Amino acid sequence: MEELNKTQIILLAIFITLVTSVATGVIVVTLMDQAPPGVTQTVNRVVERTIERVISPGKVEKTEVKQIVREDDTIVSSVKTVRQSLVKVVRQGASSDVAFSNPDLQVSSISGSIESSSLASGYLAVGEDVSRVGFIVSGDGLIMTSNEVLGGSGSAYYAILGDSKYNLKFIKSNDYNGIALFSMEQAPKGLVPIDALSIDQVSLGQTVITLGFDSGLNTLTMGYISGLKVGNASSTPIIKTSIRPTENWSGRPIIDINGFLIGMYGSDNDVVPYVVVKNLIDSSNPKTGGNNATSTKTSQ
Repeated sequence: MEELNKTQIILLAIFITLVTSVATGVIVVTLMDQAPPGVTQTVNRVVERTIERVISPGKVEKTEVKQIVREDDTIVSSVKTVRQSLVKVVRQGASSDVAFSNPDLQVSSISGSIESSSLASGYLAVGEDVSRVGFIVSGDGLIMTSNEVLGGSGSAYYAILGDSKYNLKFIKSNDYNGIALFSMEQAPKGLVPIDALSIDQVSLGQTVITLGFDSGLNTLTMGYISGLKVGNASSTPIIKTSIRPTENWSGRPIIDINGFLIGMYGSDNDVVPYVVVKNLIDSSNPKTGGNNATSTKTSQ
């Protein structure tokens, strides 16, 4: 040992340590093989927990991907869908048509006699076609529109859907609210009815849209619900909007931005809630064809 220098002494110490470690490992392995299972499991648990403490899991970075959906995109998509449900309901003009719905509205003629007035009732003159916007409410061809399109018992009706015409059969009307129900005599396949929204899902300030046809154009008007009364079992809900109707506005559907039906415009351009529309549909039997101008009064 006295003949060894510092470097040699260090190398010798490392060698002895290495040999000792190997010998210790061999002894431990031999003893572990000979040890009872309980001792082996205990040693393994100690080793595993020691490794868990030494090697801690690294932080995992989470990346959030935000999908921005613009209200404009929602409206465009909804309008595109609802457009498939819009029709133009036409009463063919004929000299036998009755051009009034309220016999109490009368004016004097030049000769002094009392005659019914198409102007007083809101209808066009006798002999002219009368048309209003309507919309499909069932896949078998039920159509809801304004009762302003109604004529006498001999009147003929048809609906324009896209580039096609379909003969209509009058089913029933609610003259108090100014709406009427028709059915297609031969409904085509693939009709798209408007899905409805229950009154408890309607809120004050909610955005609403109404669709129609003006001067040969597809038109859209937006507003919001400015007045709302939900109603109960004995009364009808009341809905007011900020939209200002113009001439021949009745029959148009009122939808939310997701395309769900909230109501429609009646003959006086008042908003008729969907529950009234549904009541008329439920009280009708399309298979029997209905009778002329059956009035169903609802409380306000």
